[in-house]
Amino acid sequence: MLRKRGSRMIEMKKAFKERALRHGEAARYPHGAEQESSQSLVPLESILGTDELTRRPVRPPDYQTENRALAALAKALADSPRTILQTWLTRSWRSFRPIRPA
Repeated sequence: MLRKRGSRMIEMKKAFKERALRHGEAARYPHGAEQESSQSLVPLESILGTDELTRRPVRPPDYQTENRALAALAKALADSPRTILQTWLTRSWRSFRPIRPA
């Protein structure tokens, strides 16, 4: 699957480069990116940091704060769907601040 996906990406990069050159634009992938092979793909395990999560401090659940945040999101979605992302960001920042090391 990864090889097929990698070769598809290479084909797409070539097509974008050819189209850009036909229209007199600079190539988006000027450094030979189309020459990449699926061999250059890194394994998923090398970039995942799941075990790092087990070393982080854990806080007890705050169901009341979570409930207020979810209620605010539901209200924002009902009242103004266009602002849901901003509401979500604001509420999550206020409600779920990172734990600061002592």
